[in-house]
Amino acid sequence: SFWLLVTKGVQSSGFMLRRYDFRVNGVSGIDVVAPVTVLLLVAALSVFLYVSKFGIAMRATAEDEFLAASLGVNIQHVHVASWFLSGALAGLAGAIIPLMTGTSINYSDTLLVNVMAGSVLGGLASINGAIVGGVIVALAKKTLTYTLMTTLGTWVGMYEEMIPIVLLFTVLAVEPNGITAIRWREVSVHGVKDSLRRLRETLRNLLTPG
Repeated sequence: SFWLLVTKGVQSSGFMLRRYDFRVNGVSGIDVVAPVTVLLLVAALSVFLYVSKFGIAMRATAEDEFLAASLGVNIQHVHVASWFLSGALAGLAGAIIPLMTGTSINYSDTLLVNVMAGSVLGGLASINGAIVGGVIVALAKKTLTYTLMTTLGTWVGMYEEMIPIVLLFTVLAVEPNGITAIRWREVSVHGVKDSLRRLRETLRNLLTPG
């Protein structure tokens, strides 16, 4: 949209590239390529961060930058590599998303909430957790919206984008480290009740004026 505005002087609110996608037996290529790409990226990043020396150095820098530097890690190279990986993955996402759904200039604002909710839900320190959290957020958005629309009315549909915000707030109030940090064997009814009590108190404090 920015390129069109600068080079052609044409304002664009957004675009969708799905009609440029290839199809095999009626199935869109991106519906197959995107999940496979995600799985390959998760595997590659896991090997890179937990096996390779440079990946371990990046994790050490994230944990304690000064300690990593004292052990001989080149902090500048780590920061450059981190920014490169972030930009590359963001660019890949930007190439995939218009092939799946319509975008707009403000689309990144909506996407950011979903991404943050999924990342926090799965655990910021876990690659696999981010995938699990993203799937849960997506399913929760569609399932809860459909359920509420059938019971309360179609007007609930306009509040669909609030569901990730509610999930994000709930996770931060109950378990800030995400579901991957939960020790499921130690989960008890008392612990769940205590978490719900703390969530209720947090909501009360936020909603109480003054």
